[in-house]
Amino acid sequence: MNDRLAQQEKAGQGLWLVGNKFSIADIACFSWVNWGAWAGIETKPFPEIERWLDVINARPAVQKGVNIPDEFKLKEIMSSKEKSEEHAKKASAWVMKGQEEDQKKHA
Repeated sequence: MNDRLAQQEKAGQGLWLVGNKFSIADIACFSWVNWGAWAGIETKPFPEIERWLDVINARPAVQKGVNIPDEFKLKEIMSSKEKSEEHAKKASAWVMKGQEEDQKKHA
């Protein structure tokens, strides 16, 4: 992806995955890449990807969308092992509670 973004920019097509504008390809990939830290994937070694994330994150509509239903704080959470582990515990408890509620509904 980093190479693709570099090619696009070098060809004068902008820092976009397809063509010379923000498109559904960028929107679809952005969600996965923006959450990459959760899967242990670091984007810092890829300068074009980092710039691409910054450009997309700067869009007002994207900021509005990523902060629904709550403010997006994953990158801050993933900045330390302790915060990451605490968040994982809370997320796991939330999932387990939902599964238990579903089991009771369908018993």
